[in-house]
Amino acid sequence: MRKPCTYVTAKILLAAFFMFAVAVQPVSISAQTLGIGGTLEDQLAQIEKDLEKLKKDKQYLQSQINSQAGQVGAYYGEIGKLRGEMENLQIEIAELDLQIKELNINIELLDKEIAETEEQIKENEVTVEVLEVETTSRITSDYMDYRARGRTNVEFLPSTNPNTYFKDSQYKSIIQTETNRSLDSLVALRQQLQEDKETLDENRVNIARQKAMVDEQYAQLDREREELKTKIDSYNSAIYVAQSRINNAQYTLGAYSDQEAKKLAQAEMLRQQIFNSFSSIPAGQYVVRGTQIGRQGNTGWSTGPHLHFSVSLNGLLQNPCNFLPGGFVEGCGGNGALAAPMSGTYYFTSAFYSGYNGDLRCIPGWGCMAHPAIDVANSIWNAPIYAAHDGWLIKGVDEYGALYIVICQDKGNCNSGYKTGYWHLSEY
Repeated sequence: MRKPCTYVTAKILLAAFFMFAVAVQPVSISAQTLGIGGTLEDQLAQIEKDLEKLKKDKQYLQSQINSQAGQVGAYYGEIGKLRGEMENLQIEIAELDLQIKELNINIELLDKEIAETEEQIKENEVTVEVLEVETTSRITSDYMDYRARGRTNVEFLPSTNPNTYFKDSQYKSIIQTETNRSLDSLVALRQQLQEDKETLDENRVNIARQKAMVDEQYAQLDREREELKTKIDSYNSAIYVAQSRINNAQYTLGAYSDQEAKKLAQAEMLRQQIFNSFSSIPAGQYVVRGTQIGRQGNTGWSTGPHLHFSVSLNGLLQNPCNFLPGGFVEGCGGNGALAAPMSGTYYFTSAFYSGYNGDLRCIPGWGCMAHPAIDVANSIWNAPIYAAHDGWLIKGVDEYGALYIVICQDKGNCNSGYKTGYWHLSEY
C-alpha cells in the first residue's frame, strides 16, 4: 500500500512544539535583484510608475489595433462592393460575347448568301447569253432558208416582199418574244438578285458597324474590369499592411503584458516585504523568485504539515537538492540556481529517490516515481512558502485533496526550462 508524504519523527514534533510561535522572516530580495535602487518604498513607487506607463502604452497600442482593424473592415467592405461591380461587369461582358458571336454568325451567313447570289447571277448571265445566241441563230436560219429555197417555215411571214420583212425589226421582235419568253423573267431575276446583293452588302456593312460598336463596348468593359482589379489589389495591399501593423502591435502588446505581469509580480513581492503580509496570488499571474505564494499545510494525503517540493528541468524530473542553495539543509544543497522555498527553521524529512520501495507515487503532470521530490517541514505549521524562481503560477487540487502550486518558467510550454511544484499547502 502506498504511503503518504510524512515528516513525522519525535525530534521534529518536539522542535515544532517549542518553536511554533517564532516569527518567520520572508526571503529578503535586495534592490539589486530588482534592478532598481532606494528603499523598498522607493522601489515600489518606481514600479508603480512603470506600471502606469505600461498601462498607457498598452492603451495606445490597443487603440492602434482597433483603428487598423476598423480600416481592415472598411477595406473588406470596399472590396465586397468592387467584387459586386466586377460580377456585374462579367455578366455584361458575357452578354456582349454572345452578341459578338451572334453578329459574327450573321456576317458569315450574309457572306454566304452574297456569294450564292453572285454565283446565281453569273449563271443567269450565261443563260441570257445562250438565249440571245439562239435567237440570233434562228433569225439567221429562217432568213437563209428563205433566200435559198424561196420559202420559209415562218407561218406569219407575209406573201409579198418577205425580203423586206426579214430586214424589218418587227420580225426580230416577234422572234425574240416567241423564243425567249422566259428571258424577261431571267433578266428580272438578275435585276432582283442584284438588288438583293446590294441589300445584303448594306446589311453586312450595318452588321460590321454593330460589331465594331460591340467590340468597343467590350473593350471599355474590359478596361473597367482591369481598373476594378487594380483597385481590389490596392485594397488587398492596404489590408496586408494594416494586418501587419495589427500583428506587430499585438506582438508588442503581448510583450508589454508580459512586462506588466513581471512588474506586478515585483510590486507584490515588495508589498509583502513592506507590509509583512500575504495575499493570495491569482492563478496565471507571473511571480518573481522569493515571492510568498502560499503557506505550508497538511492537505491531501499527508501525515503532518510539510512541503512536498519537486523540480523539473526541460520536462525531466530532477533532484531538487542539486539546484537549491548550498547548505539549504544538511545533506541537501547544490548550485543555488533555485531559491529556497522556505525560511526560518525547517527540516529535511524525505529525500528524492526513484527506486521502487513500495512507496510509488503518481502525480498529475509529473509522472510516477517512488518519491519524485523532497519533503521539507517548517517548525511553524503554516510557514510561508516562497517561489523558487521567476515564472507563471498555476493552482490546483490533486485527487487526494492536496492544494498545490506549479510555477512554469516558460508561459507557453511548462516543460521548457524550470518547473517547480509545491504540494500540501494550507492556503494559496
